[in-house]
Amino acid sequence: MPTGLLPEISEAVIGGYLQGLRDAGRPMDEGGLRRQVAADGAAKYCWLAPLMLTRLAVSTPLGSPVYDVDVDGDDAAVLHRRTGLFEHPTAWSAQVLPA
Repeated sequence: MPTGLLPEISEAVIGGYLQGLRDAGRPMDEGGLRRQVAADGAAKYCWLAPLMLTRLAVSTPLGSPVYDVDVDGDDAAVLHRRTGLFEHPTAWSAQVLPA
């Protein structure tokens, strides 16, 4: 799946969840829900960038035999593919951390 779709997918999921709560008669603070999703998402994926940088530092291939079969060990291609996986949790962090 193209990681550039993550913001759109996140918005669709959050919007659907909010609509489901409204339909069930359970209104929720939208801002609070969005902050909670951002905090949970940022916490869940905070390990990914340090892992990738550590692998680069010790010359361990970045690719996964399951997820990266089409890049044939090309670390630059793996990093390019995963850019959205770094950007989206970073944006989530910015939503919940003080400036």
